[in-house]
Amino acid sequence: RFMKKKKKFRGSLLKAFFRFLFPCSLFLVSSCIFRPEYSRPVIYKYFTDKDDIVDQVCLEEMQALQVELSARVPRDVSFTDQLAEAILQAVLLARGNIYIQRFMDDRQAWVRSQSEGGKVHIWVRERWRSFLLRGQRDGIVADDLDIEQCVTWIALVQSLLLLRYSNEEPDENDMRRFVRRFVVTPMLIPAG
Repeated sequence: RFMKKKKKFRGSLLKAFFRFLFPCSLFLVSSCIFRPEYSRPVIYKYFTDKDDIVDQVCLEEMQALQVELSARVPRDVSFTDQLAEAILQAVLLARGNIYIQRFMDDRQAWVRSQSEGGKVHIWVRERWRSFLLRGQRDGIVADDLDIEQCVTWIALVQSLLLLRYSNEEPDENDMRRFVRRFVVTPMLIPAG
């Protein structure tokens, strides 16, 4: 029941999130929803603060993008190509998502997302963990690397690529080569 009610807020919160972006206070979020059942006390019942709302919106959008990402990354290529393609396609998908873009535009939200204990980082880490561990087990990803550091590296680079291509269309082939050379290759066991 709690989760059902929390999900009911999503549509209204997304509209408020989009309309007022991040500068609004929780009071303004509740005001801009224009529905009496979504008063501040009700919002506080389901979300601890504005940051919690922002993080929840981001997580829900990232979960939706994850489904699309799974369809875009080929399974019949090498581990290295899958890793590079997953990083690249995640950036391309996020680049086209207005909510992720708003999240990235807000410095505090971005810093929270990079914090190892933050909701967003934990979710991202869990998406990458099994894949990277498989690469270590198979002797592809260097075994002296900490998976947490690898996830942090990937997340930072993806953020930088989103920033780099925020106002111009990326060349996918150039971006793919860049990701493979400067992001993926340093995580691999050096060729013999």
